[in-house]
Amino acid sequence: MNIFHTIRQLLIGQGRVSKYLLYAFGEIILVMIGILLALKVNNWNSTRLNHLKEQDYLRRMTDEVQADIDYYAGIRDRFHSKEISLARIIKVWQMPQPIITDSLEYIRDFVSAGNVGPWFNEPVTWDQLIQTGDLNLIRDNHLVEALYNYHNLVKRTSDNYLIYPTQMTNRARESWSIPFRQEPLESFNVPRNELKIPSKEVFENIWNNRRHFLDLYISLEYITSAQVFNMEDIITAGKGLLDLLREKTGK
Repeated sequence: MNIFHTIRQLLIGQGRVSKYLLYAFGEIILVMIGILLALKVNNWNSTRLNHLKEQDYLRRMTDEVQADIDYYAGIRDRFHSKEISLARIIKVWQMPQPIITDSLEYIRDFVSAGNVGPWFNEPVTWDQLIQTGDLNLIRDNHLVEALYNYHNLVKRTSDNYLIYPTQMTNRARESWSIPFRQEPLESFNVPRNELKIPSKEVFENIWNNRRHFLDLYISLEYITSAQVFNMEDIITAGKGLLDLLREKTGK
């Protein structure tokens, strides 16, 4: 009888241990499920915030690229106007005798050679994307490639303009003041649309030095013509990028 009683007590004890083990195991499972749910919620929230941040960047980029297009269209128009002015005054200088039908236009054409300096427009949002590493928030690889291509084109074209064309433009700025040295400062140190017709000596000085000016202005005309096409390329690339951005933002 004592042996059976002992066995019975052992089985009861084992049953209690099994219940405790089962309870503890259940607690562990519940904790693990809680952790997994918390991680899933956290990941979902992080993804949601990243998507919101991506959309904010894309909206800002859309506005920035649109502003770029407008800005570079203005630069293109300035280059085109400069191209016309240079061609017009070169034609006069290539004649045996000067034939000037509009004296004020002639003077404006003369000073227009130096009217476009460095034109690069800093891309604030793009720089922020690169510097912060947030570019990886943009999930569309085709859009990322288009962003790189556009901004690289703008920077490369701007850097090329700084090397030689800007030097030539600066030379023109230095040269066009020479004929005005005997003029009162207020007669030419004004915005170009407010220039007045200078003295006869200024016209004679320009004509007598036309061969010096011709070499410079012919080079500038070639450079300026190329810049018109460069601006068109930038604007075209910008419009293509803008279409992709608008598809993503609905703007």
